[in-house]
Amino acid sequence: WDNFCPYYLEIIKPVDSKKIDKTTMESTNIIFSAILKFAHLFIPFVTEEIWARMKYNSSGLLATSKWDCNPIYDKYIIDQSEQLKCIISKIRKFRTDYKISHKESLKLIIRSNQRTFKIDIIKKMCNLSLVEYTDELVENSYSFIEYSSEFFITGYINRQNENLLDNIIDRIEYFKGFISKIEEKLKNDSFINKAPESIIKREKQKLEDSKSQLLLLQEKMRTITNE
Repeated sequence: WDNFCPYYLEIIKPVDSKKIDKTTMESTNIIFSAILKFAHLFIPFVTEEIWARMKYNSSGLLATSKWDCNPIYDKYIIDQSEQLKCIISKIRKFRTDYKISHKESLKLIIRSNQRTFKIDIIKKMCNLSLVEYTDELVENSYSFIEYSSEFFITGYINRQNENLLDNIIDRIEYFKGFISKIEEKLKNDSFINKAPESIIKREKQKLEDSKSQLLLLQEKMRTITNE
């Protein structure tokens, strides 16, 4: 529900008072009906009433409706959704922390080896006038690091470098400790011999991602201290 209301509905909401397209509406009805089925276990009278008002009851009551016992999940889409939520939350937090109105347009520049971020959605959800990729550091900007990528917010310059540097130092120390723990785990013969291959693979991926994050943070710290 938390994903459906503040994120999904905002994403599909048409701009300029346009009508929502038929395909999106049909997909939304499928999603909402599934949510009602899950919620029916906890608030049956409420969900049954909504089910009827939404005219989902052409095939009967919600209480007797069929469940999809073998749902298909696309992990890539789920991961992409989590990325979007994280990035959007970071940008919105920046606006809150620096008291910048949502009506004021900002620009977002992404420095990353991966070019798979849903920039159209980020642009819409965060009221950005521009979202683009770069291979260079962006000066006079606020930045944050997620998913081995650096995101620069421009159009509003208030670096507060001292606080920013303290935050970067804290994150560097965190990643150093985290990397050390994973390396120790992967050196442990007992863990390697007993753990499923999928778990070992996941730990190696976490190690690789954390090292990438650490390098980006160290580079960011050098940039700030040289300004």
